[in-house]
Amino acid sequence: AAVAAARLGLKSSLVSNVGDDQNGKDCAVELGKNGVATDLVRVHKGKPTNYHFVLWYGSDRTILTNHVDYDYRLPKLPTPKWVYLTSLSSHSNNYHEEIANWLDAHPTVKLAFQPGTFQIKIGHERLKRLYARADVLIVNKEEAQNIADLMSPPLPPRHDEVSSFASASLRQSRDLSLAATVEAADAINDVFSRQPSPAGESSPPRGACDETEELLSPRGRGDIKPLLQTLASLGPKLVIITDNTNGAFMFDGDHCYKMPMYPDPRPAVERTGCGDAFASTFVSALAMGKPPLEALTWAPVNPMSVAQFVGSREGLLSRDQIEWWLDRAPDEYRAKEI
Repeated sequence: AAVAAARLGLKSSLVSNVGDDQNGKDCAVELGKNGVATDLVRVHKGKPTNYHFVLWYGSDRTILTNHVDYDYRLPKLPTPKWVYLTSLSSHSNNYHEEIANWLDAHPTVKLAFQPGTFQIKIGHERLKRLYARADVLIVNKEEAQNIADLMSPPLPPRHDEVSSFASASLRQSRDLSLAATVEAADAINDVFSRQPSPAGESSPPRGACDETEELLSPRGRGDIKPLLQTLASLGPKLVIITDNTNGAFMFDGDHCYKMPMYPDPRPAVERTGCGDAFASTFVSALAMGKPPLEALTWAPVNPMSVAQFVGSREGLLSRDQIEWWLDRAPDEYRAKEI
């Protein structure tokens, strides 16, 4: 995100933590080469730098992550126009409170929140100050579903479903010798992937996205409009849900919009970092003074370019390059209200 903002012409600084190893030094050098200020990056003596693995197959990928247990502390910060908060480790509980306190003390600073796996896993209640403070909340569809599921327990199964399951289990019991469940590691998707809601919690805002169906029904949990509404009930001013090559969706409190992906000029090489590229480009456009709908047309261009390269940084574009692609966009490339 910091590199994307810098390439688009914004002054960008990274608040992060690295170890005093070669990987940490390499990170600082690369950030500097890309115009990102690193004076707020803290080096931890005797600790390694976070190291992740990307499993790449075709144009898809899975990211295996491992976070080092750093002593997270917020450095003395200037007062920027925007703060872009994204993935932190499971060791950062108090750090989130420190960030929320700093934001409360600086009400003019706008917040973009793109929560990572751990931040979603601990539930909305622990991070309710950050969700409510966010000017923009950006997640992918799977992450949105996970957040929604943690906000309210799923509905109990219908009687006919229970009966059917019981009958099938009895029929199969004679042949059943071993059952095992294998769970993927919870760090499978760092970038971009339950506590019940308190009694009396306000319902989602009513607007152009009104739906009469059960918002969190296991049989309809993938519906975009209810998901947008549900996340909006946490308090962010704008909610965006990305859905891979199916485009992205935005809810501004009154209206829902769908934005298609920018067409790939060639088959994608791999899509690592596309979600980050979308989110950071959208927020950067807002920081430049673009209205949300125009920012929404900017956001898919960088992912299109990133997908043409290996890795998340190589294809990030400059402002002139974004505008060049927008000038050549097909007629159907525009946001539509849904």
